[in-house]
Amino acid sequence: MTGRPRSASDEAIFEAVAAVVTASGPSGLTLAAVGERAGLSAPALAQRFGSKQRLLAAFAARQVIAVTDALASARAGQPDPVSALVTVLVALPGAVTTRDGVANNLAFLQMDLTDPQLRPHAVAHSRALRDGIAALVTDAIQAGLLSTATDPGPLAADLWTAYCGAMVTWAIDGTGTLPGWIAEHLERTLAPHRDLVKFMQQHWENVLTARPPCPHRPGKPSPRACRTSSRGGDPMALLEHGDHRQR
Repeated sequence: MTGRPRSASDEAIFEAVAAVVTASGPSGLTLAAVGERAGLSAPALAQRFGSKQRLLAAFAARQVIAVTDALASARAGQPDPVSALVTVLVALPGAVTTRDGVANNLAFLQMDLTDPQLRPHAVAHSRALRDGIAALVTDAIQAGLLSTATDPGPLAADLWTAYCGAMVTWAIDGTGTLPGWIAEHLERTLAPHRDLVKFMQQHWENVLTARPPCPHRPGKPSPRACRTSSRGGDPMALLEHGDHRQR
């Protein structure tokens, strides 16, 4: 004999948990408040998850899956890994758009960090984010959008730190919208790794255009320039491996 169909999906309940956290913080996070948003009674939620604590643990576990899926989709969905990276991180706060909302989520984070049942999920969430960011950074390096001298691990950690820090500083005294503030700080962190690519591209364009034209090939660079540009390999790689002398 099958049971009665559920009137609300787990996903809808988890969305209700996130909404209550953002609106009221941990102090307002009750089964009744979640049930009201999800269209269920508090006893129905207790019967389904066992307790409020187990509901929060299930919610935290689902957040890890959600962020992993979001970053994987970002890798698959855009040809520009750098733009995909900024876009997916800017979208992560979701409905958290006010300073009160950030403050309430920070208060919930304190509970995540101090509760022995919730903390492992917080750690897994952080690691999943860093791993996903590092994968996108690796894609960007391979696509020639970031310097080949970039180490994906440290840059991923820096971007994760910039994201978290931007959330807090915007809540304190940031200007504009939260998504715009986050994007600005992420772009600032990425800039040195992008600028080196642009510098080298411009450098080699200058090297080639500075050569006199070949008298036997009008409009073409001189043989020396041809040899310089055909020594095999990416100009970025030549510079970063210390082999950038012109022969």
